[in-house]
Amino acid sequence: MTITPRLLGAGAALLAGALLTGCGTASPELPPLPAPAPAAPVAAAPSGPVAAVSPADTEFVQQVLARHQRAVDLAGLAVARASDPQTRALAEDLVRVHGWEMTEAATWLQTQNALAAAPVDEDPAAGTAVGALLEVEGEAFDRLFLDLVAEHHRATIELAQAQQKHGRDADARNLAWLVDEGRTGELQRITALQQAS
Repeated sequence: MTITPRLLGAGAALLAGALLTGCGTASPELPPLPAPAPAAPVAAAPSGPVAAVSPADTEFVQQVLARHQRAVDLAGLAVARASDPQTRALAEDLVRVHGWEMTEAATWLQTQNALAAAPVDEDPAAGTAVGALLEVEGEAFDRLFLDLVAEHHRATIELAQAQQKHGRDADARNLAWLVDEGRTGELQRITALQQAS
């Protein structure tokens, strides 16, 4: 699999759509993927000599798959239970964007014959977070959801930035760039919602 400028453009279109949602109360319909879109500024994506895939590259993409599933689980609850329309719109965008990135991650792992080896998320904190959300409702649910996702995103950003610096596979580094950009933009929306509550 090659994450081409066209696919980067499609990812950038997803990120732009998600960021624009923060300006309204309804989540816009995002285009089907992959969709024709202006090419993203590829120069902004990590560059470097092409090298063989390393175990660290594979581990990063596996972690993306597991961590994104955790975020989707949290966001799915917020789609159904959030009381604030903007928080619900954020959750809907998280499900869409994370789902697209999970497809990219799974495709990469499949090309490396590593999909079956992808670890099941056994982080006990994941179950604790879901359980905590199920125990609250209304504004308390919204606040806790935003806090949990913000913490999750910060850790994911660190992971993606490390991959951009140290990863060997160009596709895995490009995925890391998309993840970094996406979570950073979403974190800005989360911070704005936290400050407004």
